[in-house]
Amino acid sequence: MLEVAPNLTDQVYDALVEEICDGRLEAGTHLVQEKLAARFGVSRQPIQQVMSRLKADGMVEELGRRGLFVAPLDAERMRDHYGIR
Repeated sequence: MLEVAPNLTDQVYDALVEEICDGRLEAGTHLVQEKLAARFGVSRQPIQQVMSRLKADGMVEELGRRGLFVAPLDAERMRDHYGIR
């Protein structure tokens, strides 16, 4: 069976989820799209998609016009998240 490599959006999403869950990106960290795009070597579009997914998962929160920030970790939510993946 042929395995398909994850696309760029999935790769960036997985990397950020791992960094949030293991504490490298602490709660309250401001996530700036331009900086993340440069760091991962992608355009802003995949970063926007990743931010939408992280927001839907409750891993980041939008604080008005200030932008997106890493949300405080909820242990039960993280167990459910990893159980699904």
